[in-house]
Amino acid sequence: TKTDLETLYSALRQSGLSVGDLFYLSKTELAAEFTFPQTLLDAFGNASSQYEEIQERYSEMLSNGIVPLFFFDQAYPEKLRRIAGAPSILYCIGNPALLSSGGVAVMAPAEISLKGESIARRCVQMLAAHRIHIAAGLTRHSGTIIHAAAIQHGTTTSAIIPCGILQFTLAERLRPFFDPERFCIASPFP
Repeated sequence: TKTDLETLYSALRQSGLSVGDLFYLSKTELAAEFTFPQTLLDAFGNASSQYEEIQERYSEMLSNGIVPLFFFDQAYPEKLRRIAGAPSILYCIGNPALLSSGGVAVMAPAEISLKGESIARRCVQMLAAHRIHIAAGLTRHSGTIIHAAAIQHGTTTSAIIPCGILQFTLAERLRPFFDPERFCIASPFP
């Protein structure tokens, strides 16, 4: 739970240990060293048996350019952190700091007409002229148009996707425009 993660984060900050360090302690040692609730002790007991699998999955994420952003990380969006039920982890490709950028959401239906494309591009161009961050969906049609236009016109852009980040594939037409410093794709789902 989020409360358990907050307890864990606080204990790690006070002790100077990392999460990885805790995997080397037994449940008894954890209970003696920290005042963790039973749910957290049980979670470490279960996770310890899966440590290698967890390490493997984490390495896979990093090699795919995916960075997990925990709610207690400084880069986690402050406005999101304050919302009850906010995800404990956001999985990000690109620059997670962009999620905290003020900006404008540009909305469009998944499929748009040629006139709609022109309006979306012009809207993004006008916002980019003022260096305003763009947030938009990532549909294969309108989303790719909006994000590509944002990068082409020199501003930053971000998208929250409603699917697991490990299942995500960047649309072919957007690949030439993907700049990991100026673009962030995030999901609350691994």
